[in-house]
Amino acid sequence: YSQRALIYMIFDHHAEALESLNMCIKFNRVHAGAYKLRGDIYLHRNDLAMAIANYSQAIRNNPTDHEAYFQRAQAYERRNDILLAMDDYVQVTRLNPKNIDAWFVVFFFLFLFPHDPLPLGTNMPCTISI
Repeated sequence: YSQRALIYMIFDHHAEALESLNMCIKFNRVHAGAYKLRGDIYLHRNDLAMAIANYSQAIRNNPTDHEAYFQRAQAYERRNDILLAMDDYVQVTRLNPKNIDAWFVVFFFLFLFPHDPLPLGTNMPCTISI
């Protein structure tokens, strides 16, 4: 079902892809990739709440999937939840330090608000090593 959903996605048949992903999840409730693809469909439809819920489920099932964090961060950003987006972008930089897009957003936020305290807790990296 997940492979069929990928093919549907290639041809922009999102409704059929969603049906296949629902069947995939019905048979395998912990299939992180299926949840992530469902999140992609909902993000494409601009249904941000459903996109975030599916990316969150993908992260619960695979906590090292930096792509799911990145996609969820983008959904949070589109919903204007900047602090939640920043937490996810920082997590992306931890899981995949080569993700330039995530680093750019983190640095942009730091330079945009240089005097504001960052409410990101312990998720903020202390040192940067390249």
